[in-house]
Amino acid sequence: MSIGNSIKKIRLEKNIKQNELAKKLNVSASMIAQYESGERNPKRETVEKIAAALEVDPFSLYSF
Repeated sequence: MSIGNSIKKIRLEKNIKQNELAKKLNVSASMIAQYESGERNPKRETVEKIAAALEVDPFSLYSF
């Protein structure tokens, strides 16, 4: 599973919409969509911010 798929899966499990997550991160909803689709990969710092917004450990977003 890619990091984008992990973000989407956790976001949906927590019933958070893309625009809600985007607002928490101060980015556009299209940026979240690009991360989730794999079109763009977030930097490590961004992964940490996403994890904090989703209230999960950053490592849970990475697939091993």
